[in-house]
Amino acid sequence: LVAEGGTAAMAHLHPATQDSVTFTSALPVLPAGTYRVFADIVHRSGFTQTLTSTVAIPTVATMTSLTDTDDSWTSGGGADSDNAKLDDGASLKWLRDRPLVAKEEAGLRFVLERPAGDTASLQPYLRMPGHAIVVRDDGGVFIHLHPMGTISPAAQARLSPASPMHFAAHSSQALPDSLYFPYAFPESGRYTVWVQLKRNDRILTGAFSAEVR
Repeated sequence: LVAEGGTAAMAHLHPATQDSVTFTSALPVLPAGTYRVFADIVHRSGFTQTLTSTVAIPTVATMTSLTDTDDSWTSGGGADSDNAKLDDGASLKWLRDRPLVAKEEAGLRFVLERPAGDTASLQPYLRMPGHAIVVRDDGGVFIHLHPMGTISPAAQARLSPASPMHFAAHSSQALPDSLYFPYAFPESGRYTVWVQLKRNDRILTGAFSAEVR
């Protein structure tokens, strides 16, 4: 779920289903407003689709229990171009080394900067070092990125269950404090990039603004 209007509010949810046709998810406490819905689905064949819609969310006073323990969200606020303050006091820095140009390598490299005395390392989140969601402000471009690229883990497991990368993604060893996502913005425009990681068993989200020429 991605809020319209530039508030940077976003929810990364994992619906449950009983029949593989109807999917439901508990709604976190998000600012009221209109949200774009991007639903990534994987067919049994491994073919992937992203379905889109919009939904009007009213004010939610309380939140029911999560549908999935890996669900995460941010209530928004501003998106910075270089640094994002995380809810645990750490910050995430975008290591930009070039202007962002459509159809060219974007250099989505980020490094975690801890407060003094903080020694917590990154943990795997959904079996990966991190996730990124890229959305153009008009909703015309959406992508859910992983360090291995744009392919979804479900599709990768379906198409290549013995892939070494698939097994590596399950590692619970300490992870480095940097993240890289291979990506090239397909079109120019204003974008928001959300980067998600996990530390101390807590999922954290940083929002970045981007102007692509």
